[in-house]
Formats: sequence, structure tokens, C-alpha cells
Amino acid sequence: WRFRIENVTFSGAGQPAKIFYMVNSEWAARLNFVNVTFRNAILQIKKSARYCARYDHGFPVRGHEYRSELGLVNCRWGEVQILTDKAAIVPKYYLDVLVVDRKGQPVAGATVTVTNDLDANYQAENLIWETHYHAFPRPHQPHYHFPSALIFESGLPVKSTVTGPDGHTPPPSDRKGTLVLTDFVLEQSSKKEFSYTVTVEKDGRRKVVTGIRPGPNWYRPNPDVPTATLRVVLD
Repeated sequence: WRFRIENVTFSGAGQPAKIFYMVNSEWAARLNFVNVTFRNAILQIKKSARYCARYDHGFPVRGHEYRSELGLVNCRWGEVQILTDKAAIVPKYYLDVLVVDRKGQPVAGATVTVTNDLDANYQAENLIWETHYHAFPRPHQPHYHFPSALIFESGLPVKSTVTGPDGHTPPPSDRKGTLVLTDFVLEQSSKKEFSYTVTVEKDGRRKVVTGIRPGPNWYRPNPDVPTATLRVVLD
């Protein structure tokens, strides 16, 4: 029931290792690999038949399928194979924003808000891991449903964060305060890329920056050391 894969390397010895991913749930909105490297490995992703779909006629979700969507936060990989429809990889990267005043001095306590310009389903998130329960409706035949399920999510949606004394948004070591942005969603037959709007505010001052596009140049060998920084002058 817990899905936490972080700071590891998958590597094939000799032949490329095949890393197969399939999820059997529709209640977990985000499942992420974090700071993971795939070396001499092939990442394979496919959809899943719904849990309990084998039961008798009349089961509400008989024959349906689950979407498998794998988030890759600050990861490095080689070959990816999307084996079916309803399957995708979703690369994501840490956002670093430096807020300064007109003299170039860092501005602490500024609120940084991020909005996905193209798809509200892929907003900024943090690195919080959360476990919660999903309660099923009580059916007319008890064996058709379990009373509840334990659901695990890695990365929770977050609209904004606050800059620290150095004027930067929090690093990934601050799991609640850091910001993670989705680069794109790659499916078997399509690829959807995103851009973002960043709004910075403090004491009545406001600056809006548009067209922010995360990408591989944001990858961080050391997650707490930014390789790309958005510098915003709050004047």
C-alpha cells in the first residue's frame, strides 16, 4: 500500500533491465519516482485491468481498466516503452525562484504562486507523502466491494510557497514548501507539453512572469542545488 521509491539507481548487469510499471488504483492521483536514475534499463508502462474485475456479472466496474501514470521527479532515464493506451510517463522537475528587489537584494517572505497555463490537472506539487482512506459504497451483495482501501499518494498539489531569507523558494529538503512542475505527459500516441505562469507578491508589490517551461536542463545531480533559477525583480 505504500509507494516510495527515492534516491536509487536501477541498472541492468549486462543486458538492459526491464523495469515494468502498472498501477491498480484510480484513487491515487500522483505516484512518483523521486531522484531516480535508470541506467542500462528499459522503463515499460501499461494500463491495468480493474481490481476485482473477475467477479460475477453485476459488479459495477467489471471489465474496466485503470490508467497507469508514472511521475518521474528529477529523474534520468533512457528508453521508455508505453505499451498500451491509458498509460503515460510524466517527467517533473524542481522549480527554483529567486526574488530580489531593485537593488538586487534577496526578498524573504514573498509569496510565489504557480499556475499551469494549459491543464489544471497538472498543477505544481510538493514532495509530501500522504496515506488516506477511500470508503466504498455499500453494495447490495457484500462481497462485491471491500469496505475501504488504504490509498498512498506521493506529491500533493500546492498553489504557492514562500521565499526564505536567501530570496529563494524552498529546496526539496523542505518537502512541504518545495515546488515541482510537470514537464510533459507522454502517452502511446501523444505528447502534451506545459508552460506555467509565476506570480510573485509581497507588501502590495506584484510581478507576473509567463511562459515558464521546465525541461531536462532543470535536472539536479544534487537535488538541493539548483541548475536553473528564475530570477524575479520585485520592484
